[in-house]
Amino acid sequence: FNVFVQNDASLSSEKSWYLDSDLEGCDSDLTATLAWYDPPGANGCTKCLMNDLDLHIESLSSSTRYYPNGKSEPDTLNNIERVRIAKRRNFPGERFKVTVKASMLGPGYSAQ
Repeated sequence: FNVFVQNDASLSSEKSWYLDSDLEGCDSDLTATLAWYDPPGANGCTKCLMNDLDLHIESLSSSTRYYPNGKSEPDTLNNIERVRIAKRRNFPGERFKVTVKASMLGPGYSAQ
């Protein structure tokens, strides 16, 4: 059981933050969760994120990308995103890269 928390990391527009992880000896699923505060959108807005941060996990051996919330592409609607890879998919020595990208930062948010 391991926990890694990165709080208040600064991201600029179109910049990424990543963590390279080795799962050797891991007996659990690999899970990454990203959550951030986003200001309320305008009334009636259906796609209202002011700040769009994107989370994905990539297998460094197969280049397979895993996206959050059961999607096959970046989640552009939610400010809480989670990627989970079942332990049966983890091979001994396989390395994963967890990436957070600031795809869009709203007005007044040059760094998040």
